[in-house]
Amino acid sequence: MSLLQTPVPNHYSVLGWEQVTGPGSISIEWKDFSPNYGNAEWRSALNVLLSDGQLLLKIYSNKPRAYQFDRSPLEMFQHWTGFYWRKDEAIILVLDGDEQGYVVIRKPNILNDVCVSEWRAATIDIEKKLYKSAAVEIRRRHPETNIIRFSGVPQHMSLDELRDWAGALEITRNPSTMLCNVCLPEKCFEDIKTAYYSGEAVWWHGDYF
Repeated sequence: MSLLQTPVPNHYSVLGWEQVTGPGSISIEWKDFSPNYGNAEWRSALNVLLSDGQLLLKIYSNKPRAYQFDRSPLEMFQHWTGFYWRKDEAIILVLDGDEQGYVVIRKPNILNDVCVSEWRAATIDIEKKLYKSAAVEIRRRHPETNIIRFSGVPQHMSLDELRDWAGALEITRNPSTMLCNVCLPEKCFEDIKTAYYSGEAVWWHGDYF
């Protein structure tokens, strides 16, 4: 199977590609910015990949989303995904120990572009901690806003659970994702399309090529 992101889906549809309009981003009118998880240590992508790259790869690999890209070995993570993170001046929060997880904020200093661009968590409680920490950090940098954008749907929460916990939300769909079945069984290909349409599978910004 081949997957691409393109602004001209009509061009590829005649070549056998199928458009899958999955969730693009979720904008949340965040209702509680109280920092109830203590001080979070946000670091640059370069710092995290050099000092905790192996841990980051472990969390990414051990707590997978559906049909996620393989970022191993570590050099792939550091130089491919890391290139996009550094380009966006991304900052990253990494949790270790019993609460392993991480969350990435891209373009943190640009109000109109800042968003939570990737995260990985083992449980719903850790996911909420990552979401809340990211929201508080964005609010700290941009006190004039209460809108927090996420590039994808939660890993462990339903949208109703997210709305009840965090605040009113708005979903935009991404018309740019296209899939082409090269040699997969049709049932497997349909499952992949369903996963991308629902948002269970995500093409993170760090996976672009």
